[in-house]
Amino acid sequence: MEDNKPIALKRPRGTFIDRDSSVGSRYFVPGNVRHNPTISDGPGTIAAMIVGFPANFQYEPGMAVADGDLVMVQGRYTGWGPKPMIAASSG
Repeated sequence: MEDNKPIALKRPRGTFIDRDSSVGSRYFVPGNVRHNPTISDGPGTIAAMIVGFPANFQYEPGMAVADGDLVMVQGRYTGWGPKPMIAASSG
């Protein structure tokens, strides 16, 4: 529902804007499966990923859409690869 959007937005904001290494342990369960083949499964991956962000990395949150218990958050990532990318995560 709409109440889940603020919770779902805490994950990408905490990870990509605040670079908070505790996000993985707070918002991901141990069996969490990533659908991005470049990121390993599990909550510990988030902390390791944050350390590797380049200094010019930026995340801009976009749209959040809720349908029942499923929430999708779209955002723009700059500085992670050779070109800016738009990606969505769900939770």
